[in-house]
Amino acid sequence: MVFHLTMRYPLVLIIAVLLLSFNSSRAQVPYLGSRILYTDSVVLDTSYNIERLFHNAENWFLNHYETADTKLTIDNRTTQQIAGVGVKSIPHGAGAPGRIFFQFIINVKHGSYTYAIDSMFTIGIEGRIYYSDIYQEEHFAKGKKRWTDKYRSQALTDMDTFIRGVVKLLEENMRK
Repeated sequence: MVFHLTMRYPLVLIIAVLLLSFNSSRAQVPYLGSRILYTDSVVLDTSYNIERLFHNAENWFLNHYETADTKLTIDNRTTQQIAGVGVKSIPHGAGAPGRIFFQFIINVKHGSYTYAIDSMFTIGIEGRIYYSDIYQEEHFAKGKKRWTDKYRSQALTDMDTFIRGVVKLLEENMRK
């Protein structure tokens, strides 16, 4: 039956493949409810004790994201939790702003850690621009739009690339 449909409707099959490849080329932003959320639980081996992982998480922030615009809001060895606000400049895309602010929380345990990164925003002429608002407009808005298609696409791609870089840097630092 599948072979028969494929032979009978080759144009439909070709269009379906093209649409799937087009959709997979766009940024796959992890979206939960009304926000963009990057989260994972990473299991290492037992040689990574709580003290080592906590120290690595602190160093990740202090060496890469500590600026006058950022801060640790939680740095608690008792609860094994670090949280705060980070910011980093990125190269400008097609009109996308060049600094991305983000909130993060890291919880460490013996041999593992979890992280969550959310509340990404930039500061534009209008003030704070949350990437979750851009994402909602891109996928759910009807009627008049606040941003152009090109801006939304570039801004979300830039943000996704940036945050995936933040995650990669965190993972590298946690394995030290």
